[in-house]
Amino acid sequence: MYPAVLLCCLLLATTAKAAEAGPYVTVSALLRLCDSNDREQEFFCRGYLSGLTDTIEDVRRINKNAPCITRPIQVEELKGVVVAYLRTHVRDDADKPAVSLASIAIGQAWCPGQANSDHR
Repeated sequence: MYPAVLLCCLLLATTAKAAEAGPYVTVSALLRLCDSNDREQEFFCRGYLSGLTDTIEDVRRINKNAPCITRPIQVEELKGVVVAYLRTHVRDDADKPAVSLASIAIGQAWCPGQANSDHR
């Protein structure tokens, strides 16, 4: 139980620290966090992406869509996919919310056949 409490406190502390700059995490901020050697920033990146993936899958479940992610995904794999996608778009979208582009990256990587059919 103690490690879980410690992890929650750490995530809350890093969330508050990362959210100081604005109302949402931008593409450039997420790239900076995910590329950082700072342990707190790395934890924030991992938590952000894991939470986003959980949210995407929960929304799909609520909307009665098939899940995109049908196998366990390691956080490093998720991070690699999202960061690679963000890097290709950072020039034009640096100040936009990271959630939008990260969601697209996740959809293209794990749900390419379903991405178009869900938006009809």
